[in-house]
Amino acid sequence: MELLFNQVNFGDGYPGMRNRLILEMFYSTGMRLTELVNLKETDVDFHHGTLMVLGKRNKERLIPFSKKFESMLESYMHEKRNFFGDAGYLFLTDKGRRIYSKMVYRIVIQYLGE
Repeated sequence: MELLFNQVNFGDGYPGMRNRLILEMFYSTGMRLTELVNLKETDVDFHHGTLMVLGKRNKERLIPFSKKFESMLESYMHEKRNFFGDAGYLFLTDKGRRIYSKMVYRIVIQYLGE
């Protein structure tokens, strides 16, 4: 994973930041695909360093994140707001719509291969 994050060029701008953060989020938090797709900006608590996700059987759970991840998340959210303003969902497509599972799957395959 270090090789991926240190040597792969994710590209500049919003799409590159989004793709890198998606992979980092899976790796750092162990969150499920549906949880990631449904994350909203309001689910991020920088004060406590946690993400609130709606898991299996509609159970809410808190996922802690590191300071390094927090820094990446803040940078991403700043970049996202520059492109799309205040959008409800954390991850958006290049056109500003809510990201979907198949797109996340394609992003993961693009960088990690089959």
